[in-house]
Amino acid sequence: MADCQYTSRRTLLKGLTASGGVLALAHVAGTNTPTPVIRLYRRWEVARAELSGASDDDCDRLGDRLLELEEQMLALPSQNAADLAAKIAAYSHWGDFALPEPDSSIWAEIGSLIASA
Repeated sequence: MADCQYTSRRTLLKGLTASGGVLALAHVAGTNTPTPVIRLYRRWEVARAELSGASDDDCDRLGDRLLELEEQMLALPSQNAADLAAKIAAYSHWGDFALPEPDSSIWAEIGSLIASA
């Protein structure tokens, strides 16, 4: 299988997964049913892991899938801090990319969490 032939977000992601740069979110005590955000995050983890060794066609498809899942996560309200952490982890690919722009809905969620503390 050939690797992606250009330097892009997808190419960097493939390298990260190959190097084992994935960290799991801690299980939230007292909850056995994952929230919609966490369910999407788990699917995002699978797609990210599949990037390692993916062909050019698969690389494009999986990269598009990651972006789609990230957008779906950001569109949902966070039900708890784990949801917010999952959104930040996915959107930033565990800190390898910048956080969302200041007008992103994620900042309103962070503000609400801080205000309720």
